[in-house]
Amino acid sequence: MRSYRVLAFILAVVTAFCCVPTFVLALPVTDGADVSYEAAKESMVLLKNDNGALPLTKNDKIAIFGEGQVFTDGKYGGFFLMGRGSGYFTLTETPKSPCDILNSYVSQGVLGGVYNKLCNSYRAAAAKAAAETDYVYNPTADEYKGAAEYADKAIYIVSRSASESADTAASDYGLNAREITELKKICAAFNGKPVIVVLNTGLAVNCSFAKGRVSGVYADAVITAPYMGIRGTQVLCETLVGKINPSGKTADTYAKNIRDYPGYSQFYGSKEKVDYTEDIYVGYRYFETFGIEVDYPFGYGLSYTEFDTSDVTYGEKDGVITVSVKVTNVGKVSGKESVQVYYSAPQKGTGGAVISKASKELCGFAKTRLLAPGESEVLTVSFDIDSMASYDDMGRTGNKSAYVLEAGDYAVHIGTSIKDTVVAGVHKEPVLRVTEQLTEYCEPASAFEYLVYDGKEKTRGASTTDRGVFHKDTEAEMIYPPKPYKFADVMNGKVTMESFLGQMTNAELCELAVISGAFATGAWGGTEAVAEKYGIPMANSADGPAGLRITTKGTGIPGATALACTWNKELVAALGDMVGREMLQSDVDVWLAPGVNIHRFPLCGRNFEYFSEDPYLSGVMAAEMIKGVEKHGVAACVKHFVANEREWARSSMTS
Repeated sequence: MRSYRVLAFILAVVTAFCCVPTFVLALPVTDGADVSYEAAKESMVLLKNDNGALPLTKNDKIAIFGEGQVFTDGKYGGFFLMGRGSGYFTLTETPKSPCDILNSYVSQGVLGGVYNKLCNSYRAAAAKAAAETDYVYNPTADEYKGAAEYADKAIYIVSRSASESADTAASDYGLNAREITELKKICAAFNGKPVIVVLNTGLAVNCSFAKGRVSGVYADAVITAPYMGIRGTQVLCETLVGKINPSGKTADTYAKNIRDYPGYSQFYGSKEKVDYTEDIYVGYRYFETFGIEVDYPFGYGLSYTEFDTSDVTYGEKDGVITVSVKVTNVGKVSGKESVQVYYSAPQKGTGGAVISKASKELCGFAKTRLLAPGESEVLTVSFDIDSMASYDDMGRTGNKSAYVLEAGDYAVHIGTSIKDTVVAGVHKEPVLRVTEQLTEYCEPASAFEYLVYDGKEKTRGASTTDRGVFHKDTEAEMIYPPKPYKFADVMNGKVTMESFLGQMTNAELCELAVISGAFATGAWGGTEAVAEKYGIPMANSADGPAGLRITTKGTGIPGATALACTWNKELVAALGDMVGREMLQSDVDVWLAPGVNIHRFPLCGRNFEYFSEDPYLSGVMAAEMIKGVEKHGVAACVKHFVANEREWARSSMTS
């Protein structure tokens, strides 16, 4: 007797994608690099900019420090455009090194000069790098001295690799010992001249060096350069000289200390088990609620121009809240600005509220077009009132496993970062209201304490999973047709799915769940032998999320974190559209992307593949990517989804 329900489902999925694998070849669309470039342009976040450090001008002479000034395709260190692991592949274009691009600006009259003795030393060190070893170069005392005598400004590019299967060391949350030593030497040599730090990383980095907390170190400007895809070095250099005005905003909170993150103890606590003791308090939901000071807040980012917000409006109609704000460019150059909408729900202990909540939660955002100096645009954001509901996991309100709106005031905030908002209006719920009743599928097997607004509580700890929510087995006898039924017979209505599956041996049924190695990351639909015998079409899959990872060169797109920093849904949708078109040309039916895990802790090695610490921003960006892909009749397969926020022991631990 055999169970066919899951097997029938597998075949139903495969039916939608009927490309039999013939070869493994990526066929990039002609505009792929252009689309990637447009998204990358808005991914850089300007964290600090004092003393006219940026943008660089035609009169500025610069000296460039750091291995990131050389592009080595990621295999030998240098500037990183992609993370390592499932997201890495060879690009269709060979990007130029930042030092070479900046040198080209000198001849164009865009930049005053580059100290090339130092650039040449880094190039030579990169050329000698051993295979699969990140190159390192330590400037000589004469080079520090010569750079400071020649240049008006110093640029220090801090490049960090991140990868699948490995987390970042705690010592690398801020600048590590070697980087601090190098920055001290730069600051000593330049002695007050502007120092610009570029953070070429896939993860949030501690910025004590920019906040005066590291002796002998200063930074006039700090700008992030996350993994920006195929034209990332071009975007970096165009931003440094002001051809691009940075418009990115942080997708994560930059804390003062690694121990400030509530997930710190659990991240390193156990190899066997991870308890989510911080509960909902991840990222800004923790820092804002409990009043923890940070270096750079969520949703924060500077520009080369200035913006003013005014004329805030608020309205409610048919269960939807709509807010708007007028954004005006009051500076001297063109730029873009993002606005964010947050809500504050009645906190536990306020009135009759009994559920712990974050003090603010993101519920909408929008971004202006490129505004010229003096130009304005009104941005409007709408969201459902019911989306402000809280989940009652323990039945505190008497409505277990339900989303509820507790009675009280729901303030709606609008602004340009979580720290820079005004109250647009207040929604009032007169009585507690259940917005959605759900069913608990499972709960922690062992009890542990977790964080609530006014202290800690404990889970029940004894699993009481209702087995009735799962599918029941369907049993059938094996049949023996004179010749094998083909899958086309099912599609044509000649035989039933039950009969089609009933002819297979137990071994063949098991093989239906096997991903064949016939194509790239694999082909869905069973082993090649079973697929051929029964005429089962196979759905080809390719890895992501940096683009289509097959065996040939591909169009590398910005990492998920870089995309979240754009706060631009349209750009992400356009990337999805581009990937979908490449899938059609490359016989790829399923793209293993996007990744949607939360940035629970800044040192997860795979954070660059995920969008943000915030679930709303992550969900919106993932949805836009998926819609762009799937409008072409191919599929995006969401990667990981939950509980993969640590690479260490990921294959053996219980979350």
